[in-house]
Amino acid sequence: LVRGGLVTAQRGPNGGFQLNRNPSDLTVWEIVDVLEPVPRITACPLGLKSHSGQLCPLHRSLDHTYALVEAQFRGMTVSQLLAQPGTVSPLCEESPIIPLTGLLQSAVSAGPACDQGNC
Repeated sequence: LVRGGLVTAQRGPNGGFQLNRNPSDLTVWEIVDVLEPVPRITACPLGLKSHSGQLCPLHRSLDHTYALVEAQFRGMTVSQLLAQPGTVSPLCEESPIIPLTGLLQSAVSAGPACDQGNC
């Protein structure tokens, strides 16, 4: 996403990722296209000479399906995707934040037990 120019990254304790554009201006297609472009079928993927110049019904149907996915994602912004009702958010998961100091204190207290292969 950084290389695609959609987000900027900042390292460090206050670091993270930030969208370069407003979510209401960024389409789902733009993200998909940067991450994993949807391939369109313009020639026989099997390289069959008898299919040169035209697609067989299977590949024509697959390409039509890819075109529908592309049209759906081009017409949907990130804001619209996130605003859809549901019990879960796309690609999001909440996880508890565990303070690092607590983990370090536990490891230091355990000390020698780690030397005995118990860690």
